[in-house]
Amino acid sequence: MHRLYIICLALMLVSSTFASDVLISAGSSEGQGFLYEHEDICYVVTPFHVVKDSSEPSVLTAENISYRAELLTEFETEFEFDLALLSLIDKPNICHLSTFRKHEKLTQLLNILEEGILKTKLEDGSTQQVLVNIIGVENTTALGIRSALNSDTLKQGFSGSLLYIANLPAGILYEIEDDVGYVYRYDVVSSLLDDYFYPNGVPTDGNEGLVIGKTTLQSTFAKGQTKEYTFDGQANSAIELENLKTDKRVDYRLAILDENGIQKAGWDIGSGRHSRFAFTPLTTGSYTIRLTGTNYSGNYKIKLHQWSINSDLRGEANLLDKGDAINGRFAIGSIAEYRFRAQENSPIILKNYKTDKRVDFKLQIVNERGKTLKQWDIGSGRAVNLPFTPPKSGLYTVRLVANNYHGLFNIGLNQWALNSDLRGDANKVNVGDTIQGQFAEGSIAEYSLEARENSAIVFDNLTTQQRVDFKFQIINERGKTLKQWDIGSGRAVNLPFTPPKSGLYTVRLVANNYHGLFNIGLNQWALNSDLRGDANKVNVGDTIQGQFAEGSIAEYQLEARENSPIVFESLAAAQRVFFTLAIIDKQGKTLRQWEISTRKNANLPFTPPKSGLYTVRLTATKGYGEFNIGLNQWALNSDLRGDANKVKVGDIIQGQFAEGSIAEYQLEARENSPIVFESLAAAQRVFFTLAIIDKQGKTLRQWEISTRKNANLPFTPPKSALYTVRLIATGNYGPFHLLVSQP
Repeated sequence: MHRLYIICLALMLVSSTFASDVLISAGSSEGQGFLYEHEDICYVVTPFHVVKDSSEPSVLTAENISYRAELLTEFETEFEFDLALLSLIDKPNICHLSTFRKHEKLTQLLNILEEGILKTKLEDGSTQQVLVNIIGVENTTALGIRSALNSDTLKQGFSGSLLYIANLPAGILYEIEDDVGYVYRYDVVSSLLDDYFYPNGVPTDGNEGLVIGKTTLQSTFAKGQTKEYTFDGQANSAIELENLKTDKRVDYRLAILDENGIQKAGWDIGSGRHSRFAFTPLTTGSYTIRLTGTNYSGNYKIKLHQWSINSDLRGEANLLDKGDAINGRFAIGSIAEYRFRAQENSPIILKNYKTDKRVDFKLQIVNERGKTLKQWDIGSGRAVNLPFTPPKSGLYTVRLVANNYHGLFNIGLNQWALNSDLRGDANKVNVGDTIQGQFAEGSIAEYSLEARENSAIVFDNLTTQQRVDFKFQIINERGKTLKQWDIGSGRAVNLPFTPPKSGLYTVRLVANNYHGLFNIGLNQWALNSDLRGDANKVNVGDTIQGQFAEGSIAEYQLEARENSPIVFESLAAAQRVFFTLAIIDKQGKTLRQWEISTRKNANLPFTPPKSGLYTVRLTATKGYGEFNIGLNQWALNSDLRGDANKVKVGDIIQGQFAEGSIAEYQLEARENSPIVFESLAAAQRVFFTLAIIDKQGKTLRQWEISTRKNANLPFTPPKSALYTVRLIATGNYGPFHLLVSQP
């Protein structure tokens, strides 16, 4: 059975608060307690078993002064706790020693910290401090503690000692058993006392603020007059000045001056309108409120409220865990700081909620060295989500610096993703899988991918509802970035990649703006076995077709005949891909090469310099898509240089050839009998050399012409003999048409 007894004492004090601990002697029993003030009367709270056998226990304070006390009333039937209230018989004013104040952070502290300090008053007035471990938490009543050091054991006489966590009260020790101490939770004790003193509920302050002075500033004055008031201000503890409307208006300048007479804030206001202003002292000290009449003659009325307290805004208990909320109020010039422990590459979203009373502020993330890593200019007038990714594991500070107005802030701390999910050992993917998750600016997601040489993959970046911009990188086993794209989840895009060799690759996503979702499919676009397989053998009249991607190489073996030109007809496709088409001989020498794309049709002529096996190599240089190339025999060597190629004056030499081709015709001509070769224009242009060669192989005449326009080429045989008319195509492909005439 827990017991609570009430003992009354009369002490006139200003505010209701817990105070510093005291030593209580009650006959053969000794214990501890703390001061509690209610409605200007000071009480001492202690375990009941400490004083139950004494009619007049004594109380020793931190000033080493002892006072007599008495029991007030027993309320065992109302409260089942081993607690009592004592009053001091001589009613000395000792509650000015108070350091034990109310707060609402115990549950938050217990979620983060596992150590505390047990403070015990000694007979000489000094305080013994014992470092303890918190070994058990009972949500509604008590805590279990044990000394952290073997040299400091918990013992009799400690009952009533105060437990502090992060310099804030956590409870009062009421029992010790087998070196384990049992502590009534601070919030439970506070609630019990409120239930006793306020059976109808705790009254609230209608002004929603703490009055820093009992006196309302009010008086009558006129233009040119000055009134001054002084107050003690605490650093970073904002004050609200409430200017009340009065029946008789006066306009005035309200200025706040520091101890050196330097103005720190000022407003031009009047008593004809209700208004509120706020001021945050930069340093603790005395400040002056100076009112200077500027117009009319009337009366003013100003109330001062404590808007915020530095110990709440930057206290040691301002520790956060994921899922917690930062809420409170502050004013222009105020700074609020909260610490939280974060993991490397585990992004957090700070959700700024809209509040009823607006304040603008900078929100900063600061590391342990004091460096500001992120900063946003925001306000409580608009909801916004702010992403932050810790660059390394450690302690960070959320700092709020108010720069306009005074109002409320409410910010949630949400874990958006974990490094173990973004870069965990389980992040292994295969072609056909989907990479998906969520991350935020500064986050890195990595996945290991086993890929095969020259087997193109297309990464299909799908749109998501929540956009995030990021770099998408492919990295080899040596850490070299092979491909990189700047993309985002707000737009669907396909990203082709061809592994230069078989092995393990890293797919890395580096978020550089916003926070959101990513969803990327891995699709096998082509296989090396299809692009360069042994079955890739083609003949004239076949079609080379397939699909590949940037970096891919497709190879086909082609048996071709000497001086028998082939035209490679590349057909346009809906999906554009740029590639190089190369013809390579057995020695690996590139004989012909073209840079083309599937954007439009292209005809590419090639004349084999000799009969044999050639490699047709297609190397994709940009994009991905399909290729479709027909192999057409344009002419045969037997037609271009056959034994039947004999002509005489009056005949027509005609046929078709391509760059690199040679056509030869035998012509019987008479000495000194001029001949004109009339080259006729054709729709398909081809450049060629026309040469007249004698039996000894000597070139007698040579012209560089084309089928673009007509040309008449005269030749006079030096003697009657057999001559060779040779046409050598030097560019393009097409038909030729020559009339051999005698003028």
